[in-house]
Amino acid sequence: MKFEYKIDFNWRRNVSETFTINREETFQSPTAIYQGPADMTSKHTNLKWVLVHTGNDIAYGLAYVAGDLLRREHKILWIDGEDDVEKNVKKIKKFSPAYICYGPLSTEFLQALKLAKAIKKVLPLVNNVFGGHHVKAIPEELKNEEAIDYLVWGPVYGSIDKIIESPPNELIEGAPTLPANMQPALRDYYKQIPRMGFRERKYIMSHFGCVYNCSFCCTQVTRKAFGAKVYKEFWLNRRPIENMIEEAKLFLEFDTKEVSFEDDDVLYGTHKGADGTEWLEEFKEAWKKEIDLPMYANVTPQTVVRSTDKALRVLAELADTV
Repeated sequence: MKFEYKIDFNWRRNVSETFTINREETFQSPTAIYQGPADMTSKHTNLKWVLVHTGNDIAYGLAYVAGDLLRREHKILWIDGEDDVEKNVKKIKKFSPAYICYGPLSTEFLQALKLAKAIKKVLPLVNNVFGGHHVKAIPEELKNEEAIDYLVWGPVYGSIDKIIESPPNELIEGAPTLPANMQPALRDYYKQIPRMGFRERKYIMSHFGCVYNCSFCCTQVTRKAFGAKVYKEFWLNRRPIENMIEEAKLFLEFDTKEVSFEDDDVLYGTHKGADGTEWLEEFKEAWKKEIDLPMYANVTPQTVVRSTDKALRVLAELADTV
């Protein structure tokens, strides 16, 4: 099956490009797969970036943006988009960034746009960069927003240098990468957004996709655009356990009472013949030994009835509530 996706890559210059993805083959978009450490070298360093937290949930996606920026030796500042707009504008003006990154959910988009417009009035040369699922779902509807300089479609990986090197009004396409290449930078986030740092329940994820393909969900857009094979390989591939434990050690430094295992379905891949049960058992042993905070987990009836008995026992030992 082929899916044709048209993106206006340079929307105010009326230049567009259409590419076709064969869902049964490797990703064939204009961007190659992001290879990880070999791609982390950058000729652009030491630029200032602001990351804007919005809403009442952990800005988990932007934390990975922060991680990629710090690996590339840039400077970052987090601000809380829930604070007074005038207060945030003063803070941003003092920091004097080149770029401001937003990753709002649909329900938070207008609030983020309000801040972007206010910043433009004071710092007209600053570049507002919007990404996330809302942008991924409706890039065409957002391209005429004057306060937005760059739209990042897809993952952040492979996009930082493109943003720096491209003129404004560009739609930047990121590239998928293996979970082993991804690590969030949460320490500065928890310190600079204290209501998140001292939130009693923190989030952690082992993969970033969903086994289901609901028509109302942003997952459908990603799955269609990149293809089922690539989606499974990159979005449903689990992170190394050691990376997750390293991330979770930070929880112990803050006021964390419990952790939400935010995979859409923790029991994904635990049916007979799959390797998910082994992964879950190894993770449970490492978690209990090094972190041992109470966990909440998400499951669905479909995986519960298909999972091995061992996987269900392991989950019962790992999570207090599912």
